[in-house]
Amino acid sequence: MKRRTSLPWLIAFAALATTLLLTLGNEAVEQAERLGLVDTHRPGEAIQSVDEPLFEEQGQWYRTSTYGAGSLLPARFARDKGERWRMFVLGGSFAMGSPYVNGEQPRHGDEGGIPSWVQGNLSARFPDHVEVVNAAAGGQGSRRVVEIAREVLDLDPDLLLIATGNNEGNLGAGRVRTQLRSLGGYRLLRKVLLRQEQEGRSWFTPQDVDSSQLRLGFQERIHALLEEATRREVPVLLATMPINLSYLGFEPGKIIQGPDWPPLGGVCREGIRAFEAQRFQDALQPLRSCLDGPASQQPPPLASYLALAELETGGDPEAALAVLSASQGACIGRGIGHYYRGEFELATRELESCDEVAEALVWLGRSWRKLGDISKARHALYQSVELVPRNRTRPSLNDIIRAEAALFAGVHLVDLEAASEELARSRGGDGIPGAEQFLDYCHMSWWGYASMADAVLRVIEHEQLGPRGAQPLPAPSREDLRSLFRLEQRATLDTN
Repeated sequence: MKRRTSLPWLIAFAALATTLLLTLGNEAVEQAERLGLVDTHRPGEAIQSVDEPLFEEQGQWYRTSTYGAGSLLPARFARDKGERWRMFVLGGSFAMGSPYVNGEQPRHGDEGGIPSWVQGNLSARFPDHVEVVNAAAGGQGSRRVVEIAREVLDLDPDLLLIATGNNEGNLGAGRVRTQLRSLGGYRLLRKVLLRQEQEGRSWFTPQDVDSSQLRLGFQERIHALLEEATRREVPVLLATMPINLSYLGFEPGKIIQGPDWPPLGGVCREGIRAFEAQRFQDALQPLRSCLDGPASQQPPPLASYLALAELETGGDPEAALAVLSASQGACIGRGIGHYYRGEFELATRELESCDEVAEALVWLGRSWRKLGDISKARHALYQSVELVPRNRTRPSLNDIIRAEAALFAGVHLVDLEAASEELARSRGGDGIPGAEQFLDYCHMSWWGYASMADAVLRVIEHEQLGPRGAQPLPAPSREDLRSLFRLEQRATLDTN
C-alpha cells in the first residue's frame, strides 16, 4: 500500500524548495550586478542607505566599489598602510566639500572642501605619511553616515572625522526593510515594480512632523557609533555643524531636481544659484528671464525669490510685497513691508502676531538684528531653523553632538558652529553667519571650508591625534594651498 505523504512534510518541502529557489535567484541577480549586467538600485534611493560594500579589495589596494562610486568620490588606498596615517571624513555634502568636489562648479581636481585643506596641510608637514579619504556623500543623513563609518572601521583608520546633521528630515526605513534592501533580488523586484515612480535623485530631505523622534534617532545612532569606535580604540573627531542663520529662501535644498522642483538649467539655474548665495543683484535678470519662460521650468517659489531680490536691491516694493503676501500670508507680508521700509519696531510688533511662526521668526530675527539686539536676533533665527531647517542642521542636533562627545574618552569635539560664528566676527561682524562664508543654505566658500579645516587641525594638534614619528616640516600657508588648488581669490566668492 502506497504511503500518503503528510501535510506538514509537504509544507516543509515547499518552504525549503522556495527558500532554495529564492536564494539561488538572489545570488544570480547579485552576480549579474557584480558583472555589470544589471543595476538593482533606484536613483532616488542612492543616498538613503548602504545596500552593498562601498569599498572593495583590489590586489594590494582598497578602492571605491562600483556601487560606492554612485555616491562617493573615487578613492584608492593601500591595504597595508605601513607607516602611513589614515583619516576618513564622513558626512553629507558639507563634509564632502560641495560644490567643489561634485562637479557642479568644476575646479582644478577636487580641492576646496575640508578634506582637501586637511590633506594639504598634513601632507606638506608629513610628506608621504598622510591619507585623508573623503568618504562623505551629498544628500545623506546620519543613518547612512553611521553605516559607512561601521564599514571604514574595518579599513585600519587612525582617525574618523564625522560631520553630519544637515540632512536630518525623515525617520528612515525600519529594520526589516533595511535587511531586505541588502538583497539584490529584492532591490531588482522593487525597482521593476516601482519603475513608474519618479526616478530622479532628490537633493531634498523629506521632513517628518515628529522632530522629537528625529532627535532621538539621531542621538541613538551617534551614540551607538561612538561606542563601537571606542571599543575598537579608533579616535573620533565629532563635529557640530555651522548654521547659516542669514539664509533667505523658502525651499530646502539644492537647485537640482527634487520632488517639488522641475529639472533646472540655463537662466533658471543661474538666477536661483545667485539668489542662494545671496547675490541678489546678480539674481535679478536671470530670475526675470526664467519667469518669462516656460511654466514647466519654474520652481514653485520663483516669484517669491524674484520679489525678495527686488526688495533687497531697492526695487519697487508694492508689487514685490503683493507677491510675498500671496505666498507667505498677509501678516508676514505686512511684517516684511515694515522691514524693507526701515520700520523695524513696527515689523517686530506685526510679526509677533503672525500665525506662521517659523517664517515670522526669520523676519523677527532680521528686524532685531537691524535694531542692534544681536542676542534676540540670534535666538529668533535659531528658533526658525529648529522649526524649519531647510536642510540646515537644527541647533538641537548640535547640542546632541556636544553632549555625546563629552561621554567618550576617545571622542573629541570640533565645534564648527562656534568656528563659523567666530569667522562671522572676524571682520567686524556681529557673529551671525551668512554670505561672508556660505554659498547657499549650508555649503561654504573655500574660505569658509578652509577656516573650518583650521578648527579641525587645531584639535588634531592639541589632542596629538595626527601623524607621529617624523619631525614635521613647516605648515603651508592658506595662500600656498589656495594657489596649489587653483581656487579663485576670496573676493570673487563671498562678495554680494
